[in-house]
Amino acid sequence: MRRMHVLKQGTVLALLAMVACSAPRPDPDLLASWNGGEIRVAELDTYLLSLPLGQRSPGPEQDPEEWLTTEVERLFERDALRSEGELAIGPAEEAAWQERSLNALRQAFMQRKDDQFDITLDEAREQWEANRAAFRVPETRLFRNLFLAFPEGAGEEKREAVCAQVEDLRRQVVQGASFTELIHRHSESANAALGGLIGPATREQLRGEAGELVFSLEPGIISSVLATPAGCQIFMIQQVRPAEEGRFELVAGRLVQQIAERRRGVWRRELLDAESSKLGVVLPTWMDETPPDDLAVDDVVLTVGERSITWGEAQQRGRTASIPTASALRLMAEQVVFSAALETEFPEVAADILAKLRVLFEDTLRRSSSLRSFFADQPEEILRDHYDDHLSRFQSDPRVELTIYSWPIAEGDPLRSMARPRAFAKSLLVNGAMANDIWEEYAGDAGVSRQSLPQMSLREIINRVPGTSAALASDVFEGAVRGPFRLGNQLVVLQVDVYIPSRQLSYLEALDSVRADLIRERGTELEEAWRQDLAERFGLRLFADNIAAFGTQLVDRLLENVGQEDPVP
Repeated sequence: MRRMHVLKQGTVLALLAMVACSAPRPDPDLLASWNGGEIRVAELDTYLLSLPLGQRSPGPEQDPEEWLTTEVERLFERDALRSEGELAIGPAEEAAWQERSLNALRQAFMQRKDDQFDITLDEAREQWEANRAAFRVPETRLFRNLFLAFPEGAGEEKREAVCAQVEDLRRQVVQGASFTELIHRHSESANAALGGLIGPATREQLRGEAGELVFSLEPGIISSVLATPAGCQIFMIQQVRPAEEGRFELVAGRLVQQIAERRRGVWRRELLDAESSKLGVVLPTWMDETPPDDLAVDDVVLTVGERSITWGEAQQRGRTASIPTASALRLMAEQVVFSAALETEFPEVAADILAKLRVLFEDTLRRSSSLRSFFADQPEEILRDHYDDHLSRFQSDPRVELTIYSWPIAEGDPLRSMARPRAFAKSLLVNGAMANDIWEEYAGDAGVSRQSLPQMSLREIINRVPGTSAALASDVFEGAVRGPFRLGNQLVVLQVDVYIPSRQLSYLEALDSVRADLIRERGTELEEAWRQDLAERFGLRLFADNIAAFGTQLVDRLLENVGQEDPVP
């Protein structure tokens, strides 16, 4: 098996530490030195105190000397990267900084203004008593059904023949035949492969005559034949879970949280209104309602000082967070208003937060930039070896051109809604080349639609139309018909118009993917190699005896602070 040529036996840092141990002991305050600088006890102390509280001291299972050595190495990496010159910050990085700084200021402001909502059990019980019915657990039934569909355009005689066939299957069950086996062999419902299993379902979920019949049956008894506009079916109850009265003890915590969240929501709205008024900011009156229809993506919907938010930005935030655009706009309004309020009301606090955050942000950028450069500079031999060892990973995505046909799901028996799309799908399977002619017969159905998707990768299709992954997961070919299946509140039939299968990518075609895949698989090793390279380039020298002595002092201080609220070095 090939090994990564970039990795060395052992670690350079360990060797440097060993050499340092055998050298004459230097100034006891000196923990490390490198070309261009040194790390002393005071600097390490300051660095440790800048870390989040839980990271300022070793964990209970960590060796203090090893932990300190790691922190000294991290401090070296930070200082060494800072010494390499000016940091280039592009538009994307600057946008990320703006987002991070606004979030930090907003959070700091809300913490200063935060209100506590202590909800008592009595309040929760009062809500419980007023809404007891909402917490009642309804009866649920797990059942199986066998369904035979009427042929498209069937007359009375053919419909009666289908129902007679279902009646015959019912008699076989009464005489001892396996209902599940008959379902597998005969049923035309979408759940036939699951033995016709449906549920557990509540009475509310199962509507129409089917619901009435299912909830009138005893377990193990086969139902009479139910004729619907789509076909005939029979049912058998598998399991009944009786209705239960809810118990306050089981929902008290959830009720307390719900009451607190409602009050917090009101508090946040009132706080946003109050701070906007102080700053002279006019909030859109429709922010919690339906936005106007005539808004364009470039329209500015909110301005706070020099910061403005366009309708397009709010739409993008909504898509990213999967929330309505108006809700996304409210969150963005909180960002800019609360951050501006902190800068106005507590300017020194805001300046201190931004200064510290900027240093951390730029240090993170330096490190990630250095790592990216190191990863990109890996010898071509390593990349080619990785490509050769994992050829199957570097295939082009299959490309597909699709037509999507959809029908709305009507109220009542869901099997009735299935009849037309099922008949359409069968027609496509028989003669898919005549899709346009077949569609003309169905285009007049209420609420139906047809959408053609341009050729794109299978992955893009699945991302663009969530819910199609199962239908397109395997055995895709030109002319394939999938469905009908449920997609949201629609029944969908897919037709594959064009299918271009995947192929092996050449090394040059796959180069970016090879590099990314290598980082994913060997990222920890590559990062260790980057650390070694950095230590070698800057001549890092660790003074293990001094680090050990500082570790002893650290342990003594921790023992002195046992039980205190903030045990820091």
